[in-house]
Amino acid sequence: MERSGGAIKLTRTMQEREHTLKELNKMEQVRKFLINNQAIDADGFVDFLSLLQ
Repeated sequence: MERSGGAIKLTRTMQEREHTLKELNKMEQVRKFLINNQAIDADGFVDFLSLLQ
């Protein structure tokens, strides 16, 4: 499992380094997934989670 939290503190922007750009791309994929599944606010996210149960 990879983390991006520590990397954010090590570089000025996430686009500066290849490894942080990779993490930024992963976060963008998650963002798009959540938007496509209507999980765009707290209520939508709760509704999305309830579908998984």
